[in-house]
Amino acid sequence: DRDQFMAELKARNIGSGLHYKAIHHHTWYRENLPVADTELPVASYASDRILSLPLFPTMTDTDTADVIDAVTDVIARFRR
Repeated sequence: DRDQFMAELKARNIGSGLHYKAIHHHTWYRENLPVADTELPVASYASDRILSLPLFPTMTDTDTADVIDAVTDVIARFRR
């Protein structure tokens, strides 16, 4: 569950975001060109699961390691 994954990252002081919504999920497209998720299953699947991790030019090696460690820990926790 992406929301739980994001909450776990937040608990480890790692921000994340949702930036890549499938085009047919955007309001204008839903209202003007309605498409069922079943017509675009791969886009819908990805849209429901993708999240953005911190990535910016001034990230230090320590910042990068913190993100990697948090993601690794959360994935390990989900696999249990």
